[in-house]
Amino acid sequence: MNMIIFIIVKNFFIKLLNLNALKKIVIFKMEKILLIEYPKKIQNVENFDRVYYGHETCERLLPSNLIMAKKKFKKISFLTPPVTDFGINKIKKLLNHLDPEDEIIVNDLGVLHLLKNYPFKIIIGRILGRNILYYINLNKRYNDNLKEFISNNNIIMIETDYFNYKFTKNINFNFSYYNMPFIWTLTRRCAFNQNTKLLNMFAMCNKECLKSKAIINKKDKKFILEFNRLTSLKKIKITNLGFKRVVFKQNKN
Repeated sequence: MNMIIFIIVKNFFIKLLNLNALKKIVIFKMEKILLIEYPKKIQNVENFDRVYYGHETCERLLPSNLIMAKKKFKKISFLTPPVTDFGINKIKKLLNHLDPEDEIIVNDLGVLHLLKNYPFKIIIGRILGRNILYYINLNKRYNDNLKEFISNNNIIMIETDYFNYKFTKNINFNFSYYNMPFIWTLTRRCAFNQNTKLLNMFAMCNKECLKSKAIINKKDKKFILEFNRLTSLKKIKITNLGFKRVVFKQNKN
């Protein structure tokens, strides 16, 4: 009897050790990404596996070219925001700078439709991804329609932040996590552009946001307004949540 108990206990600890080893492997393989939104103030990227280059929320802040970035960084993914026709045309030109195996982070259905004619790997960004993950959560299952949508659009990953990462539970797919302030909403016009009036949302842009400090709610510091987005900071332990990547914010200064 004692021998049987010993064997059971032994097998339990062996499984436990193997599980811990597996967790370490998962943590080790998790990619570290640096999101660059201030290209003139690039910090050391040696500790990161990849760079997200472009802009997540403003089409006016998309780079003029990607050639220099591809030469400078060992791995880059082209980050794109929600766009108007102006942004679509700008993105079309920038696609000529990419190689077929390159990645594009998409936050707009129009851009996703545009990319059907290109061979790039598609990552659904956290802005567009929240709608998709909400749909999955609403239906309580990862249904065939969504699988078909992912397959037909060459999607390899969906990105999340604090706002919607819990929706990824029990879904067998690749997810990343933005370890930075999560986005509440985007503003309808630029909060930093002094030329912009309510009925003239597409005014001349002098990129005032790059020269301005983020506006932080003084009362409880809960809300942060930067670029054209309202954000809040919440932290979670990300080591054992199964994310394929973790995305870190570039320091402005």
